[in-house]
Amino acid sequence: MVCHIFFSIEPGRAAVPPHLDTPVDWKKTAPTSDSSLNKTKAGGGWSPYIKSGRKVGTFRHPPLASSQNPNLFDSAKCKCKPLRDFPQKRAGKTWWVTSRWPIIVPVSPPIGLRSCCQTPERRRPRGSSWFVVAMEAGRSPTAGKPIRCRAAVAREPGEPLAIEEVMVDPPMPHEVRIRIICTSLCHSDITFWKMKDPPGYFPRIFGHEAVGIVESIGENVDEVTVGDVVIPTFMSDCGDCEDCKSKKSNLCSKLPFKVSPWMPRYETSRFKDINGEVLYHFLFVSSFIEYTVVDVAHVTKIDPAIPPNRACLIGCGVSTGVGAAWRTANVEAGSTVVIIGLGSIGLAVAEGARLCGAARIIGVDVNPDKFEIGKKFGVTDFVNTGNSNNKSLSQVINEMTGGGADYCFECVGLASLVHEAYASCRKGWGKTVVLGVDKPGSQLTFSSFDVLHSGKSLMGSLFGGLKAKSDIPILLRRYVDKELRLDEFVTHEVGFEDINKAFELLIEGKCLRCVIWMGK
Repeated sequence: MVCHIFFSIEPGRAAVPPHLDTPVDWKKTAPTSDSSLNKTKAGGGWSPYIKSGRKVGTFRHPPLASSQNPNLFDSAKCKCKPLRDFPQKRAGKTWWVTSRWPIIVPVSPPIGLRSCCQTPERRRPRGSSWFVVAMEAGRSPTAGKPIRCRAAVAREPGEPLAIEEVMVDPPMPHEVRIRIICTSLCHSDITFWKMKDPPGYFPRIFGHEAVGIVESIGENVDEVTVGDVVIPTFMSDCGDCEDCKSKKSNLCSKLPFKVSPWMPRYETSRFKDINGEVLYHFLFVSSFIEYTVVDVAHVTKIDPAIPPNRACLIGCGVSTGVGAAWRTANVEAGSTVVIIGLGSIGLAVAEGARLCGAARIIGVDVNPDKFEIGKKFGVTDFVNTGNSNNKSLSQVINEMTGGGADYCFECVGLASLVHEAYASCRKGWGKTVVLGVDKPGSQLTFSSFDVLHSGKSLMGSLFGGLKAKSDIPILLRRYVDKELRLDEFVTHEVGFEDINKAFELLIEGKCLRCVIWMGK
């Protein structure tokens, strides 16, 4: 039998596994030795023969965190061994334990727990605790049943979201039901939230940047299992079609991207409100809800040691920008890059270009404050389009670069800026990459003479050209290795009840990414 252990270190708060709908009563004291776990007390206390949902114990750990990161524990400083075969120990001397989400650790009975740092005063440090629950892997009391939970429902275009009780159906074949830990707000959510006509559909559950834990799986799902930590993505990666097998494309032909209100395989919804009204999906993810259902082709398993409030950014924005520089444009070391629009996507492009070794990164924006922000991500020069002395943007860029940039990225979503980006590229080898989402029906018009004689390239980039299942782990590893900057993108964090505040912050331009915690 394989079990999963769920941790929380928030004082006085129990870790609620994704299999349980209500918190566990944590009033019993912890055992003080391994031997006490091997005795079954009357009333079902500390039996090593774990059944689904049974509490194993509570034991405490001294806070060894740094002031910069209060949730980072260093195993080298602690001589106790709270768990046998703790997998994060194999990766190095440190592991993550956070107060807002569970780390899932596979172990085999007997559990082999020990009280931490055997002195009583060390066992009760400032009230910080690890709470432990064990349950059998692959089993879930809610599997195959609808789950009632909270969701932030958009009833009307542009209107504040309403926190409602909704019903989430169990996953169908090739689908996974996920308990969302945290999610972040992207400009694409706001763009479609404002739309009054298709592809704007209401009532709808938005959100597409998230991290969660697999609660249950449908038939024909074998690449993830119950308890896995995953990132859902709006781009599919089926692994079977010609495009997914090729290194040249991330555009799956089996489950092609589209702005659909349904699940990708069955064209149906898994959400209903308490009155039975269908609620629409968004970008095959819908993460503004405590439980969601996602096709397995849109799910990537990740290392559970990655902080979720950083990992969720990889679900869309950061991946799109970094990937556009890394995969789509293949920015060369020593090159010159122009980025039009220094929002989250544009800054992520700058970060990708920096990682690729670009020598000069020119940021373009109407907000002069963006230059200071951009410097954190490698921006070396700044152009304020509102102060260009009646010159077009392309004229300014061509003068600055002596004939045009090697790469230009349009990250705003305006056809006029795509034209300016194309005109700002160097003849012969310049590449223009379009990432901004323009309004439906927008058109681009180029002179065939210019296209023929300039030798430039124009390309689009969905999800940065990344293949989710292979490239997301690479990006997260680069974050762990302190190469990829994610921390600087998170400017605000709120609880689920304050999700409308996150909308206000992003609309007013006061944040880059606002992380929304389901359990905060």
